[in-house]
Amino acid sequence: MIYISLVFTTLNVNKKKELVNDVIVSNIEALATGENPNQIYDCYSSISSDGSGTMTHVTYCGNCNPILCRSWGSSGHCRLQ
Repeated sequence: MIYISLVFTTLNVNKKKELVNDVIVSNIEALATGENPNQIYDCYSSISSDGSGTMTHVTYCGNCNPILCRSWGSSGHCRLQ
């Protein structure tokens, strides 16, 4: 009987963790798109992770999403679809 109770408790805890993870992902997506999905962003079409230096996130014009890179150029503008 104790074993069955432990199994159900474990399943319940795992389900709650899944729910929390889903909520966290939803919040991150909402923050990433901002209040206005039609917002225009500054972006770069030439991005590279080669070489040395600190990696940083810049917006890539190809998909208007942030990408981790070391160097970037050819600036432009994009809009999330």
